[in-house]
Amino acid sequence: QVDVNFNVFEGVGLPLTILNASQSTTVLNNTFNYNNVPGYPSSSGLGTTAVFIASTENSPAKNSTAFKNNKFIDAGSSSTGYGILVGQQGRSIGHSMLVSSNTFTGNSATTEGGGVAAIDTSDGLISANRFSGSADTWIDLRSGDTANGYVGGNVSGWAIVANDFSASQATTDILLGTRTNGIIVGKSQGLPSVTDATGNNDVLESSSGGFYSNEARARGTGSLSAKILFDQQLRAVQAFRRD
Repeated sequence: QVDVNFNVFEGVGLPLTILNASQSTTVLNNTFNYNNVPGYPSSSGLGTTAVFIASTENSPAKNSTAFKNNKFIDAGSSSTGYGILVGQQGRSIGHSMLVSSNTFTGNSATTEGGGVAAIDTSDGLISANRFSGSADTWIDLRSGDTANGYVGGNVSGWAIVANDFSASQATTDILLGTRTNGIIVGKSQGLPSVTDATGNNDVLESSSGGFYSNEARARGTGSLSAKILFDQQLRAVQAFRRD
């Protein structure tokens, strides 16, 4: 059990990084001021993300992470900022995630980032959060590309319910991308804009009027940025460990 509670993160390149973990991590009542550290090389991806969680071929088989009552505030120093960026490369693991009762505040300068981006990660609950201000995509769930080292499997087992998108100015609030299946988007969430790129998910409420079966037509470009940023940050963190 690892607890990260009651902290204020300010001016940190990677405020919280979890790599190849096999534990129950609770992140409670923190304030993450992220995307507020200019000056890092753009190829590193550093200075942009509040929480970075990665698993690689060296990862244990299971992990669990819970985020409750945190504030994620994007300062907009780069166009690509993420509150929570999660991904799997080299090996598929069971990563159970809970993102509940947090507030995500965007920035008009962040045109390619968002709140929660999870790549090749199944089994999560995103509930009772408030998303306000500008972003490209507040919630981005999708599979990665095996050619780039990602697992590339189906993504399922998520529920997105009881959130508040009424103050959102995002291009797309919820993007269900490549190889997503059976993900539930509940009603009464402030009419979020939802793009279901596969048409295989259960979208019960959307202001965007349906899904796009053609990935290229899906509104929001942050999915590609999330993959690039994840890879950059993973390489940077692994280099730190070697040094």
